[in-house]
Amino acid sequence: MISTSNKFLALTFIVAAIFISCHDSALQPETTAKIYQAGKCNGTALFKSAQDDSCFVYSFSNVLTIDFCVNGNCCPDSNRFTSSYTLNNNEITIKVKDTAPNLCKCMCRYTIHSEFNDLKLESYRVICISETNDENKVLYSKLVQRKL
Repeated sequence: MISTSNKFLALTFIVAAIFISCHDSALQPETTAKIYQAGKCNGTALFKSAQDDSCFVYSFSNVLTIDFCVNGNCCPDSNRFTSSYTLNNNEITIKVKDTAPNLCKCMCRYTIHSEFNDLKLESYRVICISETNDENKVLYSKLVQRKL
């Protein structure tokens, strides 16, 4: 026969095991992100095969903040882009798509601003993709590291 104190110990152990196993997923907040077009046209887009490295800037301490450039038609020059992201282990993929009408015969360089909160790891591979109807073009693939 099991004594009352042994039952209490067994029950305490089971409850503690449940709390420990749920600790990571239940108590830590989920990663959230804000991604949007920051401002209007930043000058005429220069058509190069590769984007300038200076057009990918980040800071990462508590929040990962990323600004990067993408080309789009000059007008209208506000609210041109929709965006989405995926987080898979240590890889963040940011996709932007130009959804506004192309009303002018000129191209502009636009800045996409993103903020990621509650990231768990110390470094991530960030991949920025421009989506079009017929292809996805990788604009940037950068390793970002948390600064202490």
